[in-house]
Amino acid sequence: MIDPPKLYVPIFFLIFAALVIAIAWKIQLPDWLRFWLVVVGFVFGSAGVVTALNWIAYNSAARVRDLADARTYGARVMANAIRDMSSSKAEAILSMQQTYIEMIADEADPVFVVRTLDGVVPFEFVQEYLELSATTDPYLYPERETSNWRWAASLTNLMIAKGWVEHSKGNMPAKRIKEMDYIARRFGVEL
Repeated sequence: MIDPPKLYVPIFFLIFAALVIAIAWKIQLPDWLRFWLVVVGFVFGSAGVVTALNWIAYNSAARVRDLADARTYGARVMANAIRDMSSSKAEAILSMQQTYIEMIADEADPVFVVRTLDGVVPFEFVQEYLELSATTDPYLYPERETSNWRWAASLTNLMIAKGWVEHSKGNMPAKRIKEMDYIARRFGVEL
């Protein structure tokens, strides 16, 4: 493996280049020696700029990689928890008819969905819908005003089946029976 670039290398090159060029300009020397000192200073200055750019590029790439790892940390932890779950534990969860989250392996990042009575809903939408519903006490957020009303309807039907909310009446959205924090915890969302 190649060693990462060190910051002292471009600093040394640039200081040495500045020193050589300063000597060439400030001290009275023959023209041929002054010319070669400027050339040497230019070479070391160029090397300093190139190694500084290399250091910046390497550390920027490392920072981007660290940010990508941080973004997927939660997904990786959840994937490891699901992977380590025995089949008997998975069957016990299913037999209790608890709300559960599935992971779909994608080429970029794993995608998490919540299994509802009539399909799956992306976990990001579940978070968004529950956060919106927390602002409309004691009702759920109106399904027709969400970014995808079908997903909102699926979540509402699941919550009705669980006994967490009542059916909607007229043009009013479904009314919560349980507290919003309770519902959010059941989906693994913190409000």
